[in-house]
Amino acid sequence: MRVGIIATKEDFKEQEYVFEKCGVETIYIDNLSKLNGLNGLVICGDNLKIIETLIVELNINKISNSFVKGDFPVFGISSAIALLAKYNKDDFSGIMDIGVEIIKKEYLEILLEIPALGKEPFKGVFKNKIYINSFAPNIGILSQVAPNQTFFVRQGNYLAAAFHPELANDLRVYKYFLQMIKDNK
Repeated sequence: MRVGIIATKEDFKEQEYVFEKCGVETIYIDNLSKLNGLNGLVICGDNLKIIETLIVELNINKISNSFVKGDFPVFGISSAIALLAKYNKDDFSGIMDIGVEIIKKEYLEILLEIPALGKEPFKGVFKNKIYINSFAPNIGILSQVAPNQTFFVRQGNYLAAAFHPELANDLRVYKYFLQMIKDNK
């Protein structure tokens, strides 16, 4: 199994480490040819300007109309979920029927109830205060504290986490994504 990662080099290293613990090969996506032969794609990080620039340079800024057409498994992490969101957009073509609000840079740790991962709470680590604040009826809510404080959602083979699962020292979110990939084959 091969997972591509669009991120800053620093964020890539963190993702690479976690996926290696899961026994999965990762590829840093810095040119279009590296998208071939992937089983899934992760877009992560908190510097939206850099991530958006990488995506535009790769010429996949209209993700839904090019690479991931056909419900290819994609996992957005932290502020990068804003790039996946269709709502509250000006110039970027998102793939998920969600809206995202990034309030401010603030480090938080919150125990999240995520029934899809089991009974034990998951430590949600946030580098930014982020909420998924709107979503269509076809969005599966995986973790929500209040109606306007949703942190983890799924739409088909698209997954969005407002937190940094790689910082939790817990592989359950990654195993969930990898199971999505396996189920997609």
